[in-house]
Amino acid sequence: MPSDNTLLSAAQDFAARGWPVFPCSPENKQPLVAARRDGEGKPIRGTGGVSAASCDANQVQAWWTKWPNAMIGLAMGRNGLFALDFDPRIDDETGEVFTLDTLKAELETQMGCALPASLAVVTPSGGVHVYLRQPEGEPIRNRGNLPRHVDVRGEGGYVIAPPSSRADGIGYRWLRGEDQAEAAEAPPVLVEILRTKGKGERKPSGDVKRAAQPDVQGQVDDAVRKYAMAALDGEIRTVQGAPDGTRNNQLNASAYALGQLVGAGALPISLVRAALQDAARAWPDYPKSEGTIESGLTAGIEQPRDLSEIASAAAARGQRRGGRTGAGLSPVQRPEPPPPDSADDFGFSPAPPPDGDGQPASFQMEGPPPSPPAGGRGDDELDRKLAFYPLTDLGNAERFRDRFGGRFLWCPAIGWFAWDGKRWNSHAAEALVQRAVYDTVRAIGDEAELVKASGHRDDGGLDFIVKVARDGTITWYSDKIAQWGRVSEGAGHLACIARLAQPFLEVDVDDFDVDPFAINVLNGTIRVGKGDDGKPRVRFTRHDPADRITKIARVIYDPQAASPDYDAFMERVQPNEATRRFLHAWGGLSLTDDVSDQKLVFGYGTGRNGKSTWVEALAWLAGDYSDTVPINSLMDQGRQRKGGDATPDLAKLTGVRLLRASEPEKGAKLAEALIKLVTGGEPVDVRHLNKDFFKLIIKFKLTISGNYRPKIDGTDEGIWRRMLLVPWQVTIPKEEVDRDLPKKLQAEGAGILNRLLAGLLDWMEHGLKPPEEVDEATSRYRADSDPLGQFLGLCVVEERDQRIGASALHAVFSAWCKSAGEKEWSPKGLSSALLDRGWRKLRSNGMQWKDVKLIKQVSDFVDEHGRPLEDRRPDDGPDDYSGGGTFRPDDVGDEW
Repeated sequence: MPSDNTLLSAAQDFAARGWPVFPCSPENKQPLVAARRDGEGKPIRGTGGVSAASCDANQVQAWWTKWPNAMIGLAMGRNGLFALDFDPRIDDETGEVFTLDTLKAELETQMGCALPASLAVVTPSGGVHVYLRQPEGEPIRNRGNLPRHVDVRGEGGYVIAPPSSRADGIGYRWLRGEDQAEAAEAPPVLVEILRTKGKGERKPSGDVKRAAQPDVQGQVDDAVRKYAMAALDGEIRTVQGAPDGTRNNQLNASAYALGQLVGAGALPISLVRAALQDAARAWPDYPKSEGTIESGLTAGIEQPRDLSEIASAAAARGQRRGGRTGAGLSPVQRPEPPPPDSADDFGFSPAPPPDGDGQPASFQMEGPPPSPPAGGRGDDELDRKLAFYPLTDLGNAERFRDRFGGRFLWCPAIGWFAWDGKRWNSHAAEALVQRAVYDTVRAIGDEAELVKASGHRDDGGLDFIVKVARDGTITWYSDKIAQWGRVSEGAGHLACIARLAQPFLEVDVDDFDVDPFAINVLNGTIRVGKGDDGKPRVRFTRHDPADRITKIARVIYDPQAASPDYDAFMERVQPNEATRRFLHAWGGLSLTDDVSDQKLVFGYGTGRNGKSTWVEALAWLAGDYSDTVPINSLMDQGRQRKGGDATPDLAKLTGVRLLRASEPEKGAKLAEALIKLVTGGEPVDVRHLNKDFFKLIIKFKLTISGNYRPKIDGTDEGIWRRMLLVPWQVTIPKEEVDRDLPKKLQAEGAGILNRLLAGLLDWMEHGLKPPEEVDEATSRYRADSDPLGQFLGLCVVEERDQRIGASALHAVFSAWCKSAGEKEWSPKGLSSALLDRGWRKLRSNGMQWKDVKLIKQVSDFVDEHGRPLEDRRPDDGPDDYSGGGTFRPDDVGDEW
């Protein structure tokens, strides 16, 4: 996921360009800006969501400060643009494959001309948004009158812009990396289509050539009604089952989704409002829930759902029941599904690939290239072999295994993985499996043709007679194969192939990413280890499916790459060379699975000091190896998780190596037991919502940054031996802040990787050696986190044969706690803590403590009414490590 700095910078760049922006949720793409309220507390329509989009720099700054990971919504129309949204998919009902190429071809057929190359975005689902200029006159609005799965986002609509990422880390990207390119002019014929077609009318693909006829219009209306009622029932069930802590968010999401159906005219608002209110009525703070319902409905109504696909599908079914043949093709005549495509092959003229294999000329990889996965179509030897596999569903699963098994793996705990040439990728793997299933079945026809062309077995061929009918008709084995191929194209046969093939391709989750010191990058795999001489060294090999690596960093490996901007940045914000060396060792270690040090790093200091910029640069570089957890997941929330509670914040961390969190609130308390658990290297039982538990093998190194140190109550080594506090003492003046620095650091990713690899080699040879300033800062943190230690240092001295009465000591300690703003302790708690520190007690005229002397009195801290004499509370804001000056709130600003 991109850093908050990167998202804010991109949003500000769009706004400066005159493109209004607004924040959207990474979970569901819904707008995060709620509508304003009128005097009665009701949402004001047109004041939230896309309507609130702005080019005001201060407003954009405020939004992305509040929601730093928000996706960037672009309000179309107001920016002079509209977008064509191509959404490839496999139809759930018919199994029809809609690829980018076929969608583009259908649109160009409708237009009668080619679609111009223009500014375009690749979406996480593999679709494409093509930006085109709004024509003069009447603006293009959201429309649904293009081929199925091609939509329009115009005036009143919005799209998500790069570098936004969904909550799962999959992001939007520019098709050619040209974010500053100009959008092309829309073809006049496209403008005419979008302006003259009736509202909601769509030219469907396939067999639905015209709008529904009167005799099927009732079926269309009924289908839309049933869909809407099913959606209402599903959303209400989801709201009713929402766990504590997620209810308001779920209520808002469901209200928004149902509001879209209200806006489309599919549901009456009175029914939806009543159902939502009934679902939330038993919750605490019901008035708040009512407000959430209204704001969600209002926002959804402003973005009505496009239901034309449901209407078109219903019309098609009605026409087929009336005797029409659909597309007019038998299963044998259907066009063959095209091979897997990608957005980069979509025909929008992407930049040509670099010459050669993409490797820097300065070095060579070790070892020969791995053999590509075997199988596919067009292999006569394979066709010859498979032709004699059983003509059964299981036989088809074996065909799938032998044709495509080298390209897919099945993991029961996660699902399908597909080899993408660089790693085993779970994203879109199921769709690729389904396409391979189609190819497997179509290839049965190839098997039949090969057997038939080979001639009779008696003449040295493969074919033979299997049956002679009474009328003399001869059935050859090749005929039987071909017939089985046609039968296998039925939905039932197609649906079972991948499932039956799973045992052949099954792997355990622990079979992935097994080499703790293998770092997968864009041009190969880095392997760090000890050479024959016992010295650590770096090896570089080609991507190999046998490694079963599922992660990849965002950079290439080039041992000659430099990083002048990064080096200057680090020398400025961390002038101590020993600290820079330590940070590079920690960063390099965070690219591996090794957790033997059992440490966490806390970067601490005021704003504009580079700590977040450094962490975000590493996280961006690490790519799949990095993830973020909300800081509250690591803080003590005042309640313990029950043994059966879901832990989705931890369950998503499988295979993560660099884990980051940031900005604990002032006074927040660290969840010490959890910190010990996640830095201990032991397996942790975790589970996703509504899923079974599994054991998470901790592989990540935790890096936290913030302006405030979280409170740590524990004084034992179990917590403090894990903590390393790194001070970031330099504050960059506002006028010297470089907003483009994150992009500059990304451009130097290969050079920064070299710095981290050098740090990793340093760690392998010398271990993790915190510099003196880190040790001192950590010791100061520990002392400040020990109120009893502070009290004893101020109020008590050791003196032989002296005694302090236990009640007198507790009284002074309680007075000091009031003055210092600390929680008061019970006499029993104080006594236990002192015994743990080795104090000796004596029972004589009450309990007394031996060989210590009290040098302060109650009156030194509180008056006769028990009120503190003055504000003696310690400042828990950022320390001034330079030894002078005071901390002021105005000092906190944007990170460099």
